[in-house]
Amino acid sequence: MRITIVGALLLGMSLASKAQSNIYEVNGNVGIGTASPAAKLNINTPASDSMSSSLKLGIANDAGNYGVPMGGVTGAYNIDFATWRDMAPDQVGARIRAERINTYSANAAYVQAMDLAFYTSDGWGLGRLSEKFRIKHNGYIGIGTSAPANKLTLDFGSTRDAIRIFSDGDASAYSDMIFEIKTKTGIPYGKPHSWVISSRRDGHFSGDASGNTLEFYANLVGGGYTAPLSFKSNGDVILSAPHQAITGNVGIGTTTPDEKLTVNGKVHAKEIKVNNNIWPDYVFKPSYSLMPLHKVETFIKKNGHLPEVPSAKEVEEKGIEVGANQALLLKKIEELTLHIIEQDKRIRTLENRLK
Repeated sequence: MRITIVGALLLGMSLASKAQSNIYEVNGNVGIGTASPAAKLNINTPASDSMSSSLKLGIANDAGNYGVPMGGVTGAYNIDFATWRDMAPDQVGARIRAERINTYSANAAYVQAMDLAFYTSDGWGLGRLSEKFRIKHNGYIGIGTSAPANKLTLDFGSTRDAIRIFSDGDASAYSDMIFEIKTKTGIPYGKPHSWVISSRRDGHFSGDASGNTLEFYANLVGGGYTAPLSFKSNGDVILSAPHQAITGNVGIGTTTPDEKLTVNGKVHAKEIKVNNNIWPDYVFKPSYSLMPLHKVETFIKKNGHLPEVPSAKEVEEKGIEVGANQALLLKKIEELTLHIIEQDKRIRTLENRLK
C-alpha cells in the first residue's frame, strides 16, 4: 500500500511540475503552485476566468495507530479533491479513502486489511462528505452502502432508482445478462450450462422481429438451446420457440407438468376457447347408425354410464380433455334429439290411428 501511494505522489508531482514550476516546502508539506500547502502534497492549478481548482493529497501518519480512528477503522489514507468558483459559494469535494481494518480470525489471530472507499460531498466542500462506493478487503463491492453482504450490493435508500443497461448491440441482441457455470464437468449432456436473459431485436426465440423483445434461453452441454419463455414487443408471452429450441411445459402448483400448461388447482376465467377439428354434426347425416334405445338401456345397466362416455373412475384417474368432452356431450345431445324426433313421429302416428 505504501509503495502504491508513493508512486501516486511521484506521479502527481511529475504532472504538476509540468503545469506549474513553483514548488514550496513549508513545515514538511510540499506545495506545487501554492506557498501554503495544507497537506503533505498540495497541488494548485492556475485560476482562469474566476474558476480555480485544487488537488489536495493527504496521507495520514502511518506511525502508531495509522491515523485517526473512524468507527471500526483504525487508520486511513486519504486523497482529497476539491473544486470551487470564486463567484459563487458552491464548493464541492470528493475523497478516495483507503481504510485500514483490524479484525480477528477464527483462531483469534490478528488480521489487518484495507478497504477502498469513495466519497463525494452533499453540499459545501469536504466537510459534508458521504460515502457513495466501497470496495471491501474481501472483494465485495457496495454502492450506497459501506457494508455489502454480497459480491455486489446496491442500496437505493429511500429514493426510487434502477439498474440500467445501455447497448446498441448488433443485429442479434441489444444486451444480455448471462448466468454461467464455470466448471462444466459433470453436467449431463443436453442440460443447461448457462442461462441468458437477452434483450433482442431479431426475434430469434420469440419469432418477433418487429420490435425489441425479452427472451430467456439456456445454452446446453453439447450444443443447442432450451428457450422456455419470451416476451414479444406487443406484450405477448411465448412459451415455445422456433430455431429447434427445446421448449418445456409450464407447471402451476406442480413440479411435474405433463402438458404445455399443467395446473394443480382451480382456474378462474371468464371464457375458455378450445379448438376442435372433430365436431359431431355427422350424427345428422342419413348414413349415421343411431344406437336403438333398448341397446342404450342394456349398456347403461351393464356399465353404469352412457356409451362412449368415460366412467367416473376413468375421469378421476386420467381427467378429461375439455374439447373432446364437449364434442362428446354434443354428440349425445344430438343422438338424444334424433331419438326424440323418432318418438314424436311414432306418437303422432298413434294419435292419428286413434282418431
